[in-house]
Amino acid sequence: MNSVHDEEHKTQLRDFFRNLGGEVDHSINVYKAELTNFFASLSPAVAIATRAQAELDRIAATRFSVFGYFRERETDLSRIFADLLNPSGSHGQGDGFLRLFVAELTRQGNEWSNKLGGVLPNVSLDRCNIHLEFWTEKERRIDIVLEIPYEEKDDVFWIGIENKPWAGDQEGQISHYLDTLLKKSPENALMLYF
Repeated sequence: MNSVHDEEHKTQLRDFFRNLGGEVDHSINVYKAELTNFFASLSPAVAIATRAQAELDRIAATRFSVFGYFRERETDLSRIFADLLNPSGSHGQGDGFLRLFVAELTRQGNEWSNKLGGVLPNVSLDRCNIHLEFWTEKERRIDIVLEIPYEEKDDVFWIGIENKPWAGDQEGQISHYLDTLLKKSPENALMLYF
C-alpha cells in the first residue's frame, strides 16, 4: 500500500514541478513584455529630453566647466585666475574682475580685510602687476602675487594667493610666503589661501 501511495506522490510532485516550470516561464515572458512596453513608452520622452538638453547646451553650455580640463595641475588654475585678475588680461574687461575680487575681500569683516578696504581708494588697480609662480628667497613659489601700486606714494600693496585644490601643504609654507610679502612692504601685505 505504501508503494502505491509513494508512487502517487511522486506523480503529483512531477506534475507540480512540470507545471511550475511552465508557470515560471509564462510569468517571465509576461514581465519581459511589460518591461519592453514600459521602456518603449518612455522612448519618445527620452528623445525629447535629449533634444532639449542638446539645445540648452548649445545656447547655455549647462554641463560645461572649463575647470573639468584641469584635474591635477594647480598651475593651470592659477594661470586662469591670474589672467582674470590681470587688468591687461585677454578678457578685455580692464580692472573689472580685479575690482570685484578685491571688493569681495574687503567684505570679510576681519582685520586684514578692513585694512585692504582702507587702502583701496589710494591704490591703482588698473596698474596692478600679476606674478605667477613668484619666487621666494627659499626657492619656493607663491602661486599668484598681486603687486598693486599706491597712487601718490612710492609703495605697493602685495596680495599673495596660494591655491591648493589637490596638493598638500609643505611645512611652514604659508607663513614663509607671508613673511616674503611682509619683507617687501611690512604694512601692506596679505596672503590668501584657497
